[in-house]
Amino acid sequence: MLLHLFRLTLLLIGVYTVRHYWLTLNCLFGRQRHPYVDLGNAAWPAVTVLIAAARVRSMERGKAAALKDAMERVTNEIVLIFDADYIPGSALIRQLVAPS
Repeated sequence: MLLHLFRLTLLLIGVYTVRHYWLTLNCLFGRQRHPYVDLGNAAWPAVTVLIAAARVRSMERGKAAALKDAMERVTNEIVLIFDADYIPGSALIRQLVAPS
């Protein structure tokens, strides 16, 4: 029984080693995909980022009314809305609106 487990362990180590070398050689010499190469030349859309917060002067209307008022003034194709407790970084915005 112990000899059987030992052989199984050696087999698994061998399979893992072959797999590791195969993936390493593939990364070094294989054809790599570069899905974001064309992003520098792509036509990026105009984006509006809204940070939703309740109006300070008139709290009776709330965030929904403030967003509705803001959306009436937006002319861009893409609108991203975030809550007031999170301000997105520029990298996140680029990832969300990257042209396909």
